[in-house]
Amino acid sequence: MKYFEIDPVPSFPRPCVRVWDAHHNGLLSGLLLALIFWYSPAGCLAQAGPGNQVSQASPPRKSSLDAMREKRARANPTYSTAIQQNRDPHEFLLEKEAALNPPGPIQHRLLAYAAKAALEAGEKEKARSYANEALAGAAEMAAFYKGLKYTAPRRFGGIPAADYYGNFVLGRLALLDGDIRSAERYLIASGKADGEGDAVLSSYGPNLSLALEVLKHGDDQSREAVLQFLDEIKVFWNSKPSYYDQWKAQIVAGEMPNFEAVGPNLYN
Repeated sequence: MKYFEIDPVPSFPRPCVRVWDAHHNGLLSGLLLALIFWYSPAGCLAQAGPGNQVSQASPPRKSSLDAMREKRARANPTYSTAIQQNRDPHEFLLEKEAALNPPGPIQHRLLAYAAKAALEAGEKEKARSYANEALAGAAEMAAFYKGLKYTAPRRFGGIPAADYYGNFVLGRLALLDGDIRSAERYLIASGKADGEGDAVLSSYGPNLSLALEVLKHGDDQSREAVLQFLDEIKVFWNSKPSYYDQWKAQIVAGEMPNFEAVGPNLYN
């Protein structure tokens, strides 16, 4: 039988695996022994004796977390909340549309959620219509609050979610249309939402897939737009732990930030 001895040497670029036949050791057939030791890199590569087979392990695998992210991205390229929840996007959209009737006082927020669901179901024009209705309704409600002398008229009554996701959906649609400059403007507009008054935006945080896609498809101006966006949402989303500085440093260095470091913020 064969058993493996794995040398996890920190200074060595990858694990080294020794394999040798252990029949002559009198081990019972079928018994697998795994012995883990620390060796120097030189010892790792040295032959331990006649008949030993020493081999360099295959290149290091991606971490399970990175592998999971890549698998999820392949399975869910539209960042669909429905797919993330193992649901059908069209049924998810029907559910959001059903919530629109009868109209209620937070209709603008429900319209924003319906717009996002329509986007993820591939219903582009329906998504655009719902998003514009959401923003118009939010503006009307904000004007009402302003008339009542509210000091922060866009912080209440479902307005933050409508402001954020209305612009978010229009930005994602702009990307699908190949209009990166409009996508940047919608991204920045979404970040200006007064999310402090929204329990979800201020705790779990907003969906960041528009920011990621702007980075993927954009240029230096796009990176500046995403940096501005991060400064904006930091006002209302105090993520714990905070990754803002790390994300910004990665963007400045031309790298893609890990927007899932805090949670599923590409799919929520």
